[in-house]
Amino acid sequence: QMGCPNSWPYSVAEEMESCKMIINGDGEEVLVSNQQIQDCCHEGGSQSCGGGDPMSCLKWGVDQDIQTEDSYPTQQTAMECRQDPGTIAVIAGECRFKAIQSYNETALLLALQEGPVSVLVDANSMLLYMHGTLSASNCDGTDLNFALQLVAYDAINQELTLRNMWSTFFGENGYVRIQANVNCLSFTTFPAMAIPSH
Repeated sequence: QMGCPNSWPYSVAEEMESCKMIINGDGEEVLVSNQQIQDCCHEGGSQSCGGGDPMSCLKWGVDQDIQTEDSYPTQQTAMECRQDPGTIAVIAGECRFKAIQSYNETALLLALQEGPVSVLVDANSMLLYMHGTLSASNCDGTDLNFALQLVAYDAINQELTLRNMWSTFFGENGYVRIQANVNCLSFTTFPAMAIPSH
């Protein structure tokens, strides 16, 4: 993240990537431009490096042609919005926005069956995370200051897995596990996702 410490465009990009991979169905990785999302989305008061609203920009993103990461690479700074129609990773309308009921972990887990879910969390409890499961006693923050993806639920151990974008050096190869059924990190507050339109 370096000079532009934003998680919101990465969260939107990861939702678009997940949706496109589900559409393709071949397991091949799709990388979309988080820089384009950062530069071009101004919904919900989003201001590039000044912070953004991932839910509003995910609504915006599904109606845009989103370029590949290679064609519009991350610059770690605010840039002018641009578009090259020859390098599109996700075509406008291929995916649709799906809101998920707030503070309803059951609804979130049902949505997770369709694909990864973008969530906002209080990341303060994650800063020193290395491994294991964050439990109710150490993940009760309510300052929603970071966006990431909910990617898995373990019913046996009653824990959820979140994917971070700091790097694979963070936590468990870039992932953090949290206790289920306690709204750990306040992750149920504003969940949303992009799913295939058809």
